[in-house]
Amino acid sequence: MFSIELKMSSLLYLGIRIFSKSFSIFFLVTFIKSLASGIIIAHNHPSGNLNPSQPDINLTKKVKQAGNTMDVQVLDHLILTKDSYYSFADEGIM
Repeated sequence: MFSIELKMSSLLYLGIRIFSKSFSIFFLVTFIKSLASGIIIAHNHPSGNLNPSQPDINLTKKVKQAGNTMDVQVLDHLILTKDSYYSFADEGIM
């Protein structure tokens, strides 16, 4: 068993969808600024649908690649709804 200590949280984007190729740059900048050893990505699905979309899966892959470049472990990607959550790590997708 291990413990996780939250030392910093960052809001990278608020608003409309953004899944551009340059979006990983936002994560890289945050990795550098925070000196993070690991991150957890989280976003909501206001529709209540917990299933990850293809863009969600693609974003996870891109952020993992960016993290690997910076020696930052992507621990999980959470999709939140009003009543529940979906964890990529729990589902073995990480």
